[in-house]
Amino acid sequence: MSEEIDGRGWPLLDWAPAPAPEVVARGIRSAGGRVTFACFMEMALTHPAVGYYTQARSPLGAAGDFITVPQRVPFFNRVLGRLLAELLGGAAALPTAGGEARLVEVGAGEGHMAAGLLDFFEDEAPALKEILRCQLVEPGSYLREAQRARLAQAQSRSWRVEWPQVGQSPASGHDARAELLPPGGPGVVVTNELLDALPVHLLHVGDEVPLEAWVQLQEGESGPEVAVVWREPCAAASAELQAVLEQTGRPDPRSLSRDGFIELRPAVGDFLEGAARRLGAGFVVTIDYGAWRGHPYSAASTEARPADAWTDGREPADTQAGTCRPQLHELTLRGYFRHERRFDPLSHAGRQDLTADVDFAALDFHGRRLGFQTLLFLDLASFLAAGGAATEADRLRSLVGGEDALEVDASASLLEALLDPADVGGLFKVMVQVREEADL
Repeated sequence: MSEEIDGRGWPLLDWAPAPAPEVVARGIRSAGGRVTFACFMEMALTHPAVGYYTQARSPLGAAGDFITVPQRVPFFNRVLGRLLAELLGGAAALPTAGGEARLVEVGAGEGHMAAGLLDFFEDEAPALKEILRCQLVEPGSYLREAQRARLAQAQSRSWRVEWPQVGQSPASGHDARAELLPPGGPGVVVTNELLDALPVHLLHVGDEVPLEAWVQLQEGESGPEVAVVWREPCAAASAELQAVLEQTGRPDPRSLSRDGFIELRPAVGDFLEGAARRLGAGFVVTIDYGAWRGHPYSAASTEARPADAWTDGREPADTQAGTCRPQLHELTLRGYFRHERRFDPLSHAGRQDLTADVDFAALDFHGRRLGFQTLLFLDLASFLAAGGAATEADRLRSLVGGEDALEVDASASLLEALLDPADVGGLFKVMVQVREEADL
């Protein structure tokens, strides 16, 4: 493959040049006129001036570009709350905790999940009020204010809710992901649809020499444009690819990809390193869409998956089968603009959401490197079923004939989709990691 080839002739990758906001163009220009797609993605999503998640509007709901499970399915918050109540009790019992525990939600959106969790704790685990500090981490000021409004009722009930400052990278202006987590001791870090928005390095491995997607600045008819070019992988992508190859024991990356592409997220390691440094000991709970990519589960990642009390004594779903079975790497990068799925990630910079499936194998690998052990990995359908969601769906169906029939019917249908491994319930996964050592 020629080094000068662009992506427009490749199947599944037709990226036309697109206008660049001046702030983005300035950032690329200051980097020498070319940055990795991962860098472009992070600027487009989180730059303070033009980032998708930092604008004075909400990306959620009918007027935005997507909806989230905690927003539409309150029962999800109750099932998750049951698990988190146990983990928070365990965190508070750690020797370094001093009898307190933190619940840190990173990327909390409009605060739907945090509000739902505190409502559940109020009803089912009120003793947590004495030991819990709930911290919401959000780079966008508009979303932070939405969270404050939604969490005001919980605060009026004496739940401690805080909004710590997040780090910013002075060089680029975008989030320093390893610094997102506030210091403060043991606890539980929980994210819902955060890791899918961390920047991805896109590699083409269909030929003998891997190439990475870079975004280059050029002059268009109406001003600066960005276009994709393919070059040698940057140092971070090369190191991540080497780690993948070492984990699989395969020297040729072509054997790991279904379509010739591999998406790599070194930022996952940065995020977990931040969790290890800021928590010391504690738990990381990840809810997101994705798969276990590239290689079978290691013994270290599956030897401890107990049937905790929250599953009513039932074992979690067999992670070696069904929707949790290891899969080959493939291109999953896409955008969402006004609820439309798009495949032109260079366009609408700062105005469309950019996302790619999470590689949970990478999350497990970086976690083990930093002292975390994977306790649980299962699909959302199994997670909700263990929490009694089928009974809740039946209850909602019984109410369809009454008032608010359309709303109740929609809620029941969505919950049923979340319970279906062949539907949304199989796309989303739940992973729980624990770190018992206080020092990194």
